[in-house]
Amino acid sequence: MKHLDLVLAGALMATASLASVRAHAQTGDALFFAGSASNTDTRVSIAYRHRFVGGVQLGAVATAGLAREAYIVGYAATDEALGALTAESRFPVLTRDRLRFHLAVDMGVRRYFGDDGQPIGSSGSWAIEARLGLLGQARAGRGALRFGVIVPFSLEIAPEVVNDSQGALLALGTSWPLGERTWLFADFETGGLFGADGDALKFLVRGTLGVQVLFGATTSDWWTR
Repeated sequence: MKHLDLVLAGALMATASLASVRAHAQTGDALFFAGSASNTDTRVSIAYRHRFVGGVQLGAVATAGLAREAYIVGYAATDEALGALTAESRFPVLTRDRLRFHLAVDMGVRRYFGDDGQPIGSSGSWAIEARLGLLGQARAGRGALRFGVIVPFSLEIAPEVVNDSQGALLALGTSWPLGERTWLFADFETGGLFGADGDALKFLVRGTLGVQVLFGATTSDWWTR
């Protein structure tokens, strides 16, 4: 009986140790460096994200770029310098071995700085931006594939309050490990948009290429974005 108690105690300790290892493997930090180009602008961004036990991810993104075509109060403007700060979050919805689904919720502010080509004569604009998405990710060999739907929304708050943009985007992407703690990733988004009573951008196509660097995790246990 005593030997049985020892065996049971050892099994419990091993189970607790394994659970602790798995929980630790689920946590970590990541830095993202990316560049993107669309039919309206080019951008560069740097992002930080922390992954908690259970897979929840929280982070922030800083973006800068140049908009070849922008819309301010529904009027077309050209060559606008832009900047944005965004809070990102990812919430696990479903996990099935090599397939995972996340709810993506992003919110932030965007600023157009220049005034070239603005018929209303203002010095840029401010907008509140949000993105809600359902993203699926699957392991494919050493890499990973991404797919999903994103619903973007933008409300211009200065110089006037205007429903700047809303729509639905198809999102596709892939990642490939460059090392034990580095991912190379590529993303593609496209879809229809509507805003400013039909006077704003009507269609978006955007491609993104970047690198994700992991801290406290490896590409084998953090392959979702």
